[in-house]
Amino acid sequence: MPGTTDLETVDNTGCSDAQRDSDGDGVNDNTDQCDDTPPGESVDLNGCSASQRDNDEDGVNDKDDFMPNDASQHTDSDGDGYGDNPDGTNGDDCPTESGTSTGDLVGCPDLDNDGIANDIDDDDDGDGFLDADEIANGTDPLYALDFPGLDLDIDLDLDLDLDIGGGTSNNTDGTSEPATEGLSTAVIGAIAAVIVLLLIGIAVLALTGGKKDGTDMPAIPSLAQAQAELSAPATVPVASAASDGQTGEMVSTGNACKHCGAMEVYHIPSYGADYCKACSQYN
Repeated sequence: MPGTTDLETVDNTGCSDAQRDSDGDGVNDNTDQCDDTPPGESVDLNGCSASQRDNDEDGVNDKDDFMPNDASQHTDSDGDGYGDNPDGTNGDDCPTESGTSTGDLVGCPDLDNDGIANDIDDDDDGDGFLDADEIANGTDPLYALDFPGLDLDIDLDLDLDLDIGGGTSNNTDGTSEPATEGLSTAVIGAIAAVIVLLLIGIAVLALTGGKKDGTDMPAIPSLAQAQAELSAPATVPVASAASDGQTGEMVSTGNACKHCGAMEVYHIPSYGADYCKACSQYN
């Protein structure tokens, strides 16, 4: 190969070590400390990839080493960022259980994220109540919204003799004991306030009736009432078109009925409606 130095050993193609790159990693064979680098892997100046190096000399190549530059750790089985060797750097006290605890036990499950592992935490769910007290009261020590004193089944039985002022309530056996404080009284007070506001609103609507002014509009009479008025000539005089339309009068409109076409449409001023005497229909 052109450029070969005199006295250098060459292969059958005429290339010396300084000219060859047998594993194709970009580093010539004469300086490549890692032969046969797997294709596609990046290498350092010595021609070694992570799968070929062991920087901390712990027997695990850098590619598989959890801490390639720390011989005290090389594996993190549960993937929580703490090494399996509890005595090594960032050692995991619970190597098979992923956790975030940072206290006396590191890398262990920590439900309330207070840094104390569940195994040594007196209040696992962080609700302010000791696990022992929750177990004694029948509540869940691993659920922050379930704790002693929280009555989720509020009894709204109206037969209860609740003495809010005196602070006592009667049991079924006739004895008295302090009434439940806090939640029950507050709930009852809130319900009472809502009821009072609703009653006030209903009363206002009933009094105003939704009217914009105080004028009462007369109801349109039924067909039977209109026929009765038309059949009683003594009380229902027919006025001319020039009539001023006093109450009780039937004023001829001179218009044809939109139902039957008859020219017998009269206006009833007292009801504000037009009525056809021929077909007994309102127009």
